Amino acid sequence: MVGATDADILAAPIEILRKRIAAGTATFLVKVEAHREEPANEGADMLADKAIQIRRIRLFQIRR
Repeated sequence: MVGATDADILAAPIEILRKRIAAGTATFLVKVEAHREEPANEGADMLADKAIQIRRIRLFQIRR
């Protein structure tokens, strides 16, 4: 992840996981198969696409 241009998107979730580990809270990560027409997965895909578009717009505006 070091040097990856989008590594910052994982900073907040990693910090949350660190706090949960420190508190002794169990955390389970579940892999969800992509492209299976599951409503929650489709919604997550749409939100991810929207976030990428917003980020690109902001980067474009900053660089102008």
